[in-house]
Amino acid sequence: MSLIDILRKSMNELHESPIYFIPRLISTSISSAWFLYMVQMPDPETYLLTAPLIIFMGLFVPVMVAYMVENDGGLAEGFRATLKRSDKVLGSTAAFFLAGAFTAIPTALGLLIFQISGSFTALALGLLLSIAAILLTGFASYFLPITLIRNGVIDGFRESASFSSENRREVTALMVFSFLLFGVSAASSGVMQALGTLGFILGRLTSALVGTYLIVVSPKYYLEKEKEDEE
Repeated sequence: MSLIDILRKSMNELHESPIYFIPRLISTSISSAWFLYMVQMPDPETYLLTAPLIIFMGLFVPVMVAYMVENDGGLAEGFRATLKRSDKVLGSTAAFFLAGAFTAIPTALGLLIFQISGSFTALALGLLLSIAAILLTGFASYFLPITLIRNGVIDGFRESASFSSENRREVTALMVFSFLLFGVSAASSGVMQALGTLGFILGRLTSALVGTYLIVVSPKYYLEKEKEDEE
């Protein structure tokens, strides 16, 4: 199935079952605004205080929606059920926070070498390694919310990476698309910056829409689930 087909099916599902999509669209809007704010006005203290909350929200909402789909429940029921799984969400939040710190190491080292020796090569290499680590982490954890329902944190990451590998074309396209839009937003100024920022937000919302479809609605996942249950 092509990315265009998935987007079309996602829009159809949004129209037919908006309750499954609206929570993540709202949380994605909040996280996008936070991300843009942190890029434009970087503050280590604010980041350390707010990043865990943003990561927690980014995991909690998809897990809640996944539970709603799987059990045909409402928002209140999904919220209560996800609270009972808060230990898994908190564990995954801690893992993501540590991963974020780890991915920043190459850039920090490159910046340090640049300040000492003036080497632009070290700075560029460090930045590229950090970007690669971010993309790899995002790719491996794309399906984590649905896998956390039946697995612990470690097994959830492992199964998520497996699903991402099976849907690597779609997941990669969504991640690269969103990342490129952010790059345009960060590199632009004036009117172009406003357009770039709008494009980044729309890209994130599109990614959230398609991601929700892939994670909690796609029949392919449920066919695989039934096969695993039979085994």
